Amino acid sequence: MGPAADPPRRSTSSDTSTEEFSPALLGAIQQIVAAALREHVSVAAPPRLAPPPEAEVLEEEGEEEAPVPVLPAGRRRDIPRHEPPEVPPQWLARLEHLQKGLQDVKYQIEGAPEDERQGVPFTDTVMADELPLNCHTPAIAEYDGTTDPMEHLRRFENAALLHRYTDGIKCRVFVTTFARAAQQWFNQLPVGAIRNFQEFVPFFCTNLLVAGSSKDGAQSLCCSPEGRRTTEGILTKI
Repeated sequence: MGPAADPPRRSTSSDTSTEEFSPALLGAIQQIVAAALREHVSVAAPPRLAPPPEAEVLEEEGEEEAPVPVLPAGRRRDIPRHEPPEVPPQWLARLEHLQKGLQDVKYQIEGAPEDERQGVPFTDTVMADELPLNCHTPAIAEYDGTTDPMEHLRRFENAALLHRYTDGIKCRVFVTTFARAAQQWFNQLPVGAIRNFQEFVPFFCTNLLVAGSSKDGAQSLCCSPEGRRTTEGILTKI
């Protein structure tokens, strides 16, 4: 009987790896591992979402951003405004009264016949005084030729002293206190007859005192031949 055969030796680990894992199997394993890695990366970092269509249009056309909405009036900062100073009501009333009186004089002059409307009874010196912006009309009653002219003159003198009228302004403002018959008397005076207030006072008092004593009042004096002769005589003496 021959010698017993040696039992087969077990292969080492290196031999097992080469025998059990063929190149084809190794390639398949590598592909599986690579696919698993790619899937893991795609899940961890999701793909970038595409921008909405409106954003693409704005980027392509280069349009500006939408304006900032305006806050409501209650939440805005109010910008301070410089308002003009308020004018006292009494000043406005006096100014309106003065403008009305000057307008009445204008209407009386423009309403006269063309042959009689040659100008105003004041001289150029009286008309040259400029009316100040803060000029106030006297707060006295109008004179219509039926009351005492001296009383009316004293009231006007007190008001003129208060407001510091110049001589030319006194003459022109004094006329604004005339009404009806007194206004008609003034319109009949010759052009340039009154050179200053000092001459206006006796002229006014003399004529209106005579008119007050007449039956028909100032209108009779200024419209009648006797009244006109009286006026011309006083002017000659002046």
